[in-house]
Amino acid sequence: MKARRDMTKEIDSLRTQLERSKTHIGFDKEHFQSTISASLELLKASPLEKIDDEVFETTMFRFPPLDLLPGAGPSWADTMDSLREQRTEKKQRLLDWRQKAPIRPVIFEDSGKLDEGTVQLHLEQRVVRRLLARFIAQGFTQHELSRACLAQADDAIPRISLLGRLCLYGENASRLHEEVVAITARWVEPDIRKGKLKPYAREAEKDTLDSLRKAILHPTVKGIPATVKKKLLQSVPRDVEELLGTLLERCETSAKNAIQLLNKRGNQEAVLMQGILEKQQKHIREKLARETPKFHTAFFDELEEMRRQMEAERRAWEHRLESLKVELTKEPERIRNMFTVKAQRIEPIGLVYLWPVTG
Repeated sequence: MKARRDMTKEIDSLRTQLERSKTHIGFDKEHFQSTISASLELLKASPLEKIDDEVFETTMFRFPPLDLLPGAGPSWADTMDSLREQRTEKKQRLLDWRQKAPIRPVIFEDSGKLDEGTVQLHLEQRVVRRLLARFIAQGFTQHELSRACLAQADDAIPRISLLGRLCLYGENASRLHEEVVAITARWVEPDIRKGKLKPYAREAEKDTLDSLRKAILHPTVKGIPATVKKKLLQSVPRDVEELLGTLLERCETSAKNAIQLLNKRGNQEAVLMQGILEKQQKHIREKLARETPKFHTAFFDELEEMRRQMEAERRAWEHRLESLKVELTKEPERIRNMFTVKAQRIEPIGLVYLWPVTG
C-alpha cells in the first residue's frame, strides 16, 4: 500500500510539473499542430491532413512523405524513418523495410492506450525538431516570411504588436536562452495621434496577444480595404520607432531575469556534480581501506590470476582517486561557466497589426 501511495504521489507531482512546463513555454496543442503544418508548407509539402476515423477516439493526421519531395536530401529518408513501424528483421534490406512500412498517421495527444499504428508528435520527436529548426530559422530571415503582417480580430479596437528576439550565448556561441518579447499598444492613426503610441500594461497586453494567437489559429477571411492596408503600410516606420525603445527595455529586463536563472541553475548543477564526485571519492577510499586478502600461491596456483586482477583493480582505484582530486577543483567551475552568459543579442523581428473584423 505504501508503494502505491508513493507512486500516486509521484504521478501527481509529474502532472504538476507538466502543467508548469506548458504554461512556461506557452505550449498549446492547436498552435503546435498549426506550426507543423506551416513548417511543411515552407518545404512546399502538403499540410497535415485530418483522417476521419470514427473508431479511433484521438484525431489522427496524414503526414506527407517529405523524403519523396523534389530536391529532398537523403537525410530526410532517415528522419522520416522515425514515423514508420520499427524494423524487426535485422537482415531485411533498408529499402525493402521502407516499402513495407509506410509512414504512420500522427497524433498530438495521448490516445490513452498503447498503439503501434500511430506516432504521437512532441517537441523532441525527430521529425518535429527538424521542421521546427527550419521554421524558427526562417522566421529571422528576410525571405518567405513577412516581417510586417496584418490579421483580423473580433475586437473593435485596432491594435499593434512589435515583436523582438532575445538571445543569450555562452562559451563557443552556445545558445543558452532564446525568447520572443512582445510590446503591444492601441493603434491610432498618425493624423490624429497625440504623441507616441502608448504601450499597454500587462493585462491589456495579455488580451492583445491572446487575440493575436486566436487570429493566427483561426484566420478570418473577410477582406480588408486597400485604403486601410496602404495606411498601415505607410505607418510602419513611425510605429516601429515609437515602440522600439520600450521593446529594448523589456528585452533588457528579460535578459537580466534569464541571466539570474541561468546562474542559479549553473550553481545547482555544480553543487550536484561536486556531490557526485565526493560520493565516488568516499566509495573508493572505503574500498582501498579494506585489507587485501592474502593468497597462498604455493598451494593454490589457480588463484594467481585472481590476485593479479585484484591488484590491477586496486591500482585503478588509486589512479581514479587522484583524478577525482583534480576533477573536484575543475568540474564544478567548468559547469558554472557552461551557464555563464558571454554575449547577448536583441533585435526587432516583426510587426503585427490587429484590425477589427467590423472595420
